[in-house]
Amino acid sequence: MFKTPFKPIGHYVFNYKPRYYDERKERIQALEERYKRENDGEHTVTLSKNNLKNEWSRSKASAFDDKSSTYRLLLIVLILSLFTWGLFNFDKIINAKEGFTKVVEAIWISIGKK
Repeated sequence: MFKTPFKPIGHYVFNYKPRYYDERKERIQALEERYKRENDGEHTVTLSKNNLKNEWSRSKASAFDDKSSTYRLLLIVLILSLFTWGLFNFDKIINAKEGFTKVVEAIWISIGKK
């Protein structure tokens, strides 16, 4: 509307380049660079005990992580469902507790009279 000398005319421009860390991509790039240096363009894979051992341990670790995350997710769902059930049935729980205490008092009185 009115021009003021204190406001900038244009938008601020930043040289922001988003960066994401991808461990798998970095590992693949490192392997590609290593094989390019070793073979000068020939891409041959050497099977050694260490390579097989590393791949096997990596696959076992990822399977273990998947299993533990599944159990953790199931536990969270179970806790949330019990909490939700308790919210919807709070009055029934209180009534059951009062009924239970009445039954216990009746049994206690009957035992005391004998």
